[in-house]
Amino acid sequence: MSINWNPATIAASESLADTLFQVSIEVAGRSSFDYDPGQYVILNIPDQGKPSEKPYYFSIASAPDGSDTFELLIRTDKQDPLHHILQSGERTELLISDAAGSFYRPESFDRGQCFICIGTGIAPFRSMLSLWLNKNVACETCLIQGARSFRELAFYDEFSRLSEAYPAFDYHPVLSNESPEAWKGEHGRVHDIYRQKFAKRPPTDFYLCGSKEMITQTTNELQSMGYALSDIHLQQY
Repeated sequence: MSINWNPATIAASESLADTLFQVSIEVAGRSSFDYDPGQYVILNIPDQGKPSEKPYYFSIASAPDGSDTFELLIRTDKQDPLHHILQSGERTELLISDAAGSFYRPESFDRGQCFICIGTGIAPFRSMLSLWLNKNVACETCLIQGARSFRELAFYDEFSRLSEAYPAFDYHPVLSNESPEAWKGEHGRVHDIYRQKFAKRPPTDFYLCGSKEMITQTTNELQSMGYALSDIHLQQY
């Protein structure tokens, strides 16, 4: 596959948790970097000015705004060179592919929408939801976001504000490894939430993003609840 590489810069990097970073990317030589919500990019740290043999695939975590900047949500391995770059917070030159993928292509707005994710799977949904809510305020929209701890619950404040601004938006953050004293919200896993919320099988399109295990279990359980495979759209990391 031929990749069109764009010179870019890590403009900012904020550590959200030990190995979780919110990263701002500036693309050089363009007045705007075009992409659709739900698409991904390939990031490459060049070796002596040429693309290295280790590409990184990340979903874009910000809504298109017509600028040359976008955001990523990146979980790293502490031994990976990218971890040290992000941890340093320094501006770093790299290469970015054009946006690719077609994870999100709604054909109608007459059904409920439920987004289910764990960990960094929240990234494409952040890109999608701000635009979706602006266009479909009356459409029932649900976000079920799972994480191990509150520190890893990326964009919690932002989604909480959206749930207050849009009555049709139902936000369910759920933590699997946080004490009741530290977290007064829902405990457990994402599966506990959708089983209860969709037990009566209202017409809904489901969008899943997470690990292979989470995707497989959620798909199987939704089908056992009576939903068709065509109701389920997914992206695995």
